[in-house]
Amino acid sequence: MKTFILSILFIFPFAAIAQRTFKFSLINAETGKPMAKKWVTILKDKDRWINFVHSDSLGIVTFSTSNYDSTATYQAEIVNRWENSVQAGMFDITGIKNSQPVIKLTPAAYSMPYACGTRMYSGYQPKEPYSINELPHHIQVKVKSYLSSRVGKDFCKKLLLNGGQIVDIERLYAVNPSARSWESVPPIYSLCFMVWDRLKRSSSYNFILNLNQKGTLLGIVELPDIKHNSTKGKIMTMDDAKKIALANSFYDKYTKVNSCYYKKIDSIVWVFEQQEPGEGTRNLTKLLINAHTGAIVDRVTSKVEVMY
Repeated sequence: MKTFILSILFIFPFAAIAQRTFKFSLINAETGKPMAKKWVTILKDKDRWINFVHSDSLGIVTFSTSNYDSTATYQAEIVNRWENSVQAGMFDITGIKNSQPVIKLTPAAYSMPYACGTRMYSGYQPKEPYSINELPHHIQVKVKSYLSSRVGKDFCKKLLLNGGQIVDIERLYAVNPSARSWESVPPIYSLCFMVWDRLKRSSSYNFILNLNQKGTLLGIVELPDIKHNSTKGKIMTMDDAKKIALANSFYDKYTKVNSCYYKKIDSIVWVFEQQEPGEGTRNLTKLLINAHTGAIVDRVTSKVEVMY
């Protein structure tokens, strides 16, 4: 019995050290008011994913970790991928225990939509670039060269870096050793760009530029050759594309819509998808609309297997 009691006494202090609750407030740097429903990624040592939480109605963020490491640092990263409408940034929350810190966020003038997919790395969180100036100089030079040679310097002014991922490959292997056995090395720089209309404050198209460590382009620049055909610099909005789809009896509340680069015709297209309801083998029909001319590019139907 004595041995059992002593064991409990030794175990509990260590268990208490391993548990910690973090609590901090998000406020508007301009008005001082709480910022509710802002999504925050919690990181350990700037690249280990811990949690994904949001502020409550009072702007307070609360989360607990059962594997607290007193030798590590902890950060709260706020990006606009989730349309937070604030200036993105990373904030240290390591030394906060008995007081509730305040993180002041500067509101963005407008919400910038994020439409690029992201890759998950099993615990490792790649760095998210907030501007092209955060990239190494030699990468900046190559990115600008790839884009300007494709669309010309004038159209380049409409391209805005809107997030993405920068992978520290050695750090990835340290955090996730199994990544060494992957069939291929992931892109070191996966940069999300959008075609941004500064007057309308809206994005008409998003694409990802993938590069390796040396800055070599992986794949293609998913943009038309606007440099040699300026007419393709005009990209119709989704609303205009919807009107064309409606005129062709191909739009309802269940229709999925996205845009992509269609290499076959060197154009951006709006893709409208309608799937036959029900389970089993169903028809999936796509209507492709040229985003530069409004012409119907194709209408194709394929079979898909649906399971609920």
